[in-house]
Amino acid sequence: MPKIDAALTYADRGWAVLPLRGKLPAIPKAKGGRGVHDATTNSDTIKAWWEKYPDANIGVATGRASGFWVLDVDGDEGEQSLAELQGEHGPIPDTVEQLTGNGRHLLFRFNGEQIKNSVKILPGLDTRADGGYIVVAPSHHQGAGRPYIWEVDHDPEDTEAANAPEWLLELVAEKPSEVAATTDPYLAFGGSGPTSESYGRAALEKESEAVAMAPVGSQEFTLNAAALKIGQLVGSGALDLSKATERLVAAGLAMPNDPEKKPWSENEIRAKVERGLRDGMARPRTAKTSAPSDPPKDPSRLKPLHWSELGNLPVRESLLKGVLDRNAFSIIYGPTNCGKTFMALDIAARVALGWDWFSRKVRQGSVVYIAAEGGLGIAERLSAFQFRHEIEPDAPLYIVPVALDLCKTRGDAAGLVNEIKQLNPELIVVDTLSRALAGGNENSPDDMGAFVGNCDFLRQETGAHLLAIHHTGKDESRGTRGHSLLLGAADTLIEVSKDEVSGLVTATVKKQRDRAGGDTFTFKLDPIDIGMDEDEDTVTSCVVVPVEDASPTRRRSRITGQAKIAFDLLRKAIQDTEEQPPPCRHRPDNLPATTGTLWRRYCYTGGLTESDNPDTQRKTFLRARQTLLAQEAIGIWDEWVWIVN
Repeated sequence: MPKIDAALTYADRGWAVLPLRGKLPAIPKAKGGRGVHDATTNSDTIKAWWEKYPDANIGVATGRASGFWVLDVDGDEGEQSLAELQGEHGPIPDTVEQLTGNGRHLLFRFNGEQIKNSVKILPGLDTRADGGYIVVAPSHHQGAGRPYIWEVDHDPEDTEAANAPEWLLELVAEKPSEVAATTDPYLAFGGSGPTSESYGRAALEKESEAVAMAPVGSQEFTLNAAALKIGQLVGSGALDLSKATERLVAAGLAMPNDPEKKPWSENEIRAKVERGLRDGMARPRTAKTSAPSDPPKDPSRLKPLHWSELGNLPVRESLLKGVLDRNAFSIIYGPTNCGKTFMALDIAARVALGWDWFSRKVRQGSVVYIAAEGGLGIAERLSAFQFRHEIEPDAPLYIVPVALDLCKTRGDAAGLVNEIKQLNPELIVVDTLSRALAGGNENSPDDMGAFVGNCDFLRQETGAHLLAIHHTGKDESRGTRGHSLLLGAADTLIEVSKDEVSGLVTATVKKQRDRAGGDTFTFKLDPIDIGMDEDEDTVTSCVVVPVEDASPTRRRSRITGQAKIAFDLLRKAIQDTEEQPPPCRHRPDNLPATTGTLWRRYCYTGGLTESDNPDTQRKTFLRARQTLLAQEAIGIWDEWVWIVN
């Protein structure tokens, strides 16, 4: 296979490639080359490279950039070291394997571990992870004079990279300095603890270095995380705010550019840094021995800003333009079966795909959907979305199909952060709030406050927007169930209601913290057949279909009480009516209908009222019919009755 075709194949797999001369990057620094940070999956860039360097070897970036890390087994020495390890700990699993000029590469799935890069862990054993790369087939090994080839039955076309065994991960993982008597990453270099200036300087340098060296694809997460950590130290008084800001901004400007995207400007980097610092300062780190009354060492952070300086504060960034902001907290609420989850899943899928929502621009990114009520219904609804839009399920949308405890403990929230932080999510959906309370009391300020606190933790640790789905109470006009602090904590509140007659669903923005609310979005739920069950019955789900011109008469109030019973019985009577009326200009679109006599009979025998008194039955039926007419839910002409769509 020509090298350009192989490079494009690797890129299609999601591996970031770069051209090499032998084992070194083909693009010299003098001509703008950035080494491994040039690696990309952009096909146009790759074609241009191999048109310029047709004989170039192929390099693939390791770690986050391509989703795997590599154990490099070099010659007999490496094989002996590996054999000794397996004799002590057990065999390594079958995984993707490449034969090199003088050894082999074993590829393991990268799950965000902190793995050493290009370090000889034992004689003949090296690793490649974040910041590294390997040469891949059909490249040619200059020293040995042999080509790189994938091992038979271990080719990436046929084999998935396996998870490394725990003993191997422990061997190759980055470990804190043994000088430190604690797991604190800065204590060995920073003196007594998180309130000391030496500790603060050490932390700032370490985090700035991590930002400057962050590989393409993980830069925003690394920058946000560093700013949050340093903000905590600013809050504790260990660092000066202005110095910390400038150092992190400088590190951000030093990050390698993604050739597929426009580089961040200094203002954009500064806005991200200042937002992270602000979040961190709200949760300052303190040493256990510090007195609670110790004054902050950096009072400058408390200095009031003149309104002429407010332009230097971070700007608001949109996730869903005009509706949801990045790194904010929102609630979608409504009664049972009104379409809340369908709407939330539609938003989630479109964020993952980067598709507009109701003609509103969407910021593309990974999505984590916590299906706390179980994953089966979610799977069916996403299958319907896939079938309707004729797409493959390869967008970065991830489902957590279990109930999390976001009330009584921080454990599940912290565990989730560990699992998803490498995904750099733009959106986290909690479906539903009540299941995530794990038995907590919705009306308790402590329990609801704990839920909000865990949501804030997820936002701050990942930089994602947090969207929770919630229910209304018995009185739907009073909004969401539970303690009022939830409403105060939310940046955006969206009420969802369904018209019982037309089936139209309307989402209304009831609250926006920093902009005007009141926007409405109307849609219908279109049924889609997605397969057959074990009894060969059709399985159906729905997809959201926008309705651009929903007339006011269709957005009528919900039908309740005896009018709802009469309406349902009318629908049944129409379904059971075989003979339909002739075309008539008084009946729109020749809608199916039934006779008033049959409808009345269905109401008298179908439970419209429990009374056997004929006069009571007649009056109850007439009241229900009048209510439905007043709501324009039904139409009547001559002896025929129909439902108004």
